[in-house]
Amino acid sequence: MSGGVKSGLLFGLVSFIVIGGLTIIPTLGQLCCGPLGALLLGGAAGYVGVRWSGELAGMGQGVLAGALAGVGVLAGTVLGFVLYIALVRSWPEARQMLDEAVRQQQGAEALTPQDVDTLLNIVAPVLGFCFGLLWLLFSLGAGALGGWLAVQQRRGEQPPAQPPIAMPPPA
Repeated sequence: MSGGVKSGLLFGLVSFIVIGGLTIIPTLGQLCCGPLGALLLGGAAGYVGVRWSGELAGMGQGVLAGALAGVGVLAGTVLGFVLYIALVRSWPEARQMLDEAVRQQQGAEALTPQDVDTLLNIVAPVLGFCFGLLWLLFSLGAGALGGWLAVQQRRGEQPPAQPPIAMPPPA
């Protein structure tokens, strides 16, 4: 298994846990910490993926690692949004505010609380997928950047070329 795949799977698991947890936090986690976490984890995955892949690895290993980490970001975001909506629906105060907001809308007299629940059951995964897809692209781009940085750093680490061995003068 290449270093890019190993790094991508490792950071994908970490991304799933971290981004899923951050997405449960309203507003700050969903719109600020989630994208930043995707950028940082994708960049780290790309960097480590190139470093683990050996001397001949290029930026492609970083892109692969960033993409696999982005899949973890996507899955974590969907799970986080679903859990967030489930938590909001379980709080009696939030439920009362939601019912009051629906009652205040014109033309919403026909909506029942079950209709609102059904709508939330559909909206949460769709929103999670949309945000997660955007953050997957963040992770992918950051993985490319991390891979590029690792390649550039590796080029700077190479020892200087040895001068050719001088032949002894003829006797």
